[in-house]
Amino acid sequence: MLPLRWSSLLTPVFAALAEVSLPGMYGVYFAGFGLLFVVLWLCGHPGSAISPSSPQLPQGASFRKFQWTFLTAYVIMFAGDWLQGPTVYALYEYYGFSRADNGLLFIAGFGSSMVFGPFVGTAADKYGRKAICIV
Repeated sequence: MLPLRWSSLLTPVFAALAEVSLPGMYGVYFAGFGLLFVVLWLCGHPGSAISPSSPQLPQGASFRKFQWTFLTAYVIMFAGDWLQGPTVYALYEYYGFSRADNGLLFIAGFGSSMVFGPFVGTAADKYGRKAICIV
């Protein structure tokens, strides 16, 4: 009996996912998150019925400046991270990995983040980031 490889089992799944148009998928995500943003913005708008009206929220010009500086940097960082996916797929394909192998690499990477992230984050909070990086 031949040894069973995970990539041979998942190849049909990744082949089916490869048929999905990448620009079309990005459009669906963009529209969905855009709609979610608009709904959340309308719910948080001062005139809405479910607006959180808390006097403890920071106000003033200095806070607004900080908020826009933070959000600008965050959006640039998030966009750069989002563009990593297509480029890494192309890079792995250039080095000879199949689409199924690319998918397995992404699943292994994000899966390990999902499993170990909470534990490492808790340890970093308890012992400090520098100590955890050294370990």
